[in-house]
Amino acid sequence: MSTPLQPPPGPTRPYLVYPAPPIRRPIGVTILAVRVVIFGVIALLFGLMLILAGALVGAAGLGPFAGFVLIFGGSLILLGLLWIVAGVGLLRLRTWEWWLAVIASVLLILCGIAALPATGLSVGVAIIILVYLIAVRGSFGRSP
Repeated sequence: MSTPLQPPPGPTRPYLVYPAPPIRRPIGVTILAVRVVIFGVIALLFGLMLILAGALVGAAGLGPFAGFVLIFGGSLILLGLLWIVAGVGLLRLRTWEWWLAVIASVLLILCGIAALPATGLSVGVAIIILVYLIAVRGSFGRSP
C-alpha cells in the first residue's frame, strides 16, 4: 500500500521540462528607457557646462555665486549619471534597476516641486513615468 507522498511502485516516465517562454519588454518601457537615457545625457552635458561656467565666474571674482553654480552643476552631473544608469537598467528589465528608476523619478518630482513655477511640466511627466513604472512592475526581474 502506498502513501500519497510516495510515487506508485514500478517504472515511471521522466517528465519533460520545457523552458519558459522569453519575456518580452513592453514597448512603453523601451520608449521610456531611450528617453531616460537621452534626458540623462542632456543633464550630464548641462552639468558639465555649469561646472565650466562656475569656474569662469569664480575666476572673475564672484566667489559665492561661483560656488552655487559649481554645486548645482555637480548635482546635475550626478542626476544625469543616475538617469543614464536607470535607462540602461530599464532596457535590461532588472529589478534593482527598476527601483533605481523609481528613485530617480521621485527625486525629479521632489526637485520639480522645489521649483514648481519653472518646472510644473517636468513634475507632471515624472509622475506619469512613476505611475507607468509601477504599472509594468511585473515585467522586471526576468530577462527579456
